Amino acid sequence: MPCAIEIGKEMFGEQAKELAKIPMSNDTVKRRIAFMSEDIVLQCIDRLRGNDFVIQLDDSTDISKMSHLLTYVRYVWNKGIKEDFLFCKELKTTKSDDIFKLLDDFITSAEISRTN
Repeated sequence: MPCAIEIGKEMFGEQAKELAKIPMSNDTVKRRIAFMSEDIVLQCIDRLRGNDFVIQLDDSTDISKMSHLLTYVRYVWNKGIKEDFLFCKELKTTKSDDIFKLLDDFITSAEISRTN
């Protein structure tokens, strides 16, 4: 937070002191990020319900050799095509059965229709 105040002072002068009044403990920031993230996912899920959409899957391995499934969706929204990142989940293996189960579990828990 001290960095943000210094940046604010450079940009806005003394008005940046208002930044110090914002509670920014690690727990507060973590909680706010988690809340915003959950809200974004719920908005995306709501848009998918009852709409036509396509899913793009990508598996990726990080530097610690952990595999992840990255899932993107494209759907019609406000007379245009919208693309959103849907989720990233850890994969135990990269076998097609495991990938399908992970995707199926997410779709089932989100109550998204499988038929368009």
